[in-house]
Amino acid sequence: MDSTPTTTQPTDAENSWREQYDAAKRRGLDALGDVRAGDRVFLSSACAEPRTLIAELIERARRREITGTTAFMMLNGSAELILGLRGTDNEVVGINAGESNQTNFFPWTIYQTVQLMRDGELGFDVALVQTSAPDRHGYVSLGVSVDFAVEAVTQSRVVIAEVNAQMPYTLGNNQIHVALLDGLVEVDYPLAEAVLPQPSEVAQQVARHVIDFVPDGATIEIGVGRIMSAVLAGLDARNDIGLHTGLFIDEMIDLIQLGSITNVRKVADKGISIANQGRGTRRMYEYVNENPTVHFMRAAYTHDPAVLRQLPDFRAINSALEVDLMGRVNSEIRDGQRISSTGGLGDFVRAARYQAGARSIIALTATSNGGAVTRIVPQLQSPESVTLTPDLADMVVTEFGVAELRGKRPKERAEALTAIADPRHRAELTEGYLRVYE
Repeated sequence: MDSTPTTTQPTDAENSWREQYDAAKRRGLDALGDVRAGDRVFLSSACAEPRTLIAELIERARRREITGTTAFMMLNGSAELILGLRGTDNEVVGINAGESNQTNFFPWTIYQTVQLMRDGELGFDVALVQTSAPDRHGYVSLGVSVDFAVEAVTQSRVVIAEVNAQMPYTLGNNQIHVALLDGLVEVDYPLAEAVLPQPSEVAQQVARHVIDFVPDGATIEIGVGRIMSAVLAGLDARNDIGLHTGLFIDEMIDLIQLGSITNVRKVADKGISIANQGRGTRRMYEYVNENPTVHFMRAAYTHDPAVLRQLPDFRAINSALEVDLMGRVNSEIRDGQRISSTGGLGDFVRAARYQAGARSIIALTATSNGGAVTRIVPQLQSPESVTLTPDLADMVVTEFGVAELRGKRPKERAEALTAIADPRHRAELTEGYLRVYE
């Protein structure tokens, strides 16, 4: 963002975009009247849900002024206000899945969604987004929720923005000009905040094993959860780490300020942390506002295999619910209920698995339910629970150690994974694989 102070007298260019902005503002929520039956509606998500627009959309749907539409949203991490459309003659599809959306979601990766949009197989007619206030050139930022929003805006016949004075103006290729807006409403409310739970002692034990495989100068992608928070805390001992990830969170600020994350060894984006979305506290939102060292980029960039291949010593560090003795990973189904979908995990793991010098690290505690249930299991229960297939297996980490699976045959994998299971469950795992392999 250009931080040069504006002149006291607006230029012709400034007058032009301000007229466009004011015209969209006068139109306001009435622009929802342009939504037609059969339209596919994209919505900003997570901490950037356009709450005012969603509330009006639902109200009009209940009055049957809007019918036959399909609303698409990244549901996880949001307040899921859009689910209020249920019970009307409109459909809600999760771009990713969650407990509230068990069956109607995208069963493919983030980058595959980008490809479908790029090829015209997935298109949107309406885009409802939350943005920052405009800069002096008439551009608004998509702030901390970029994902597919720029592409959706450029595709859509109708674009309506909720312009939030408290949305940070983030840098990166995520700005849109006010000329693209058919309607807008100005709001001023805090973004939703998310505070991650403190890591347990077991999570810290897992993290210590992970950190051993993250050298100075590596570029990391990292998921969320107690173990991931513990990994980030432990990386304060590393130097010149690069960050290229899906989600930017508060804990990353600490590493940047300590000088552990510098991004100086990257070929591209040298000196810049890259993320696709942000979820955290007010501290984080203030930190990323106009910050030239943190860029929020489109999924078309953050999850692009060609971009990921350029990252030095890339480490994809993620958690899982279960891993079976062949190295299959379940990150989606818990106790028979879907809590997620593949999302970006498949994109990052594939990049790490097939790139020279890169590693994919799946980290989990060995048990759940107070040690009663092993998370290293003989076999995943159903095909639906297979998030990562055996060909993608690389490293699996628990508090009991590290199983390196790359290049290992089935029996060798089973032995390595049994060795990092909780000792209370190793006998049953050993008995299971011996029946198969002996």
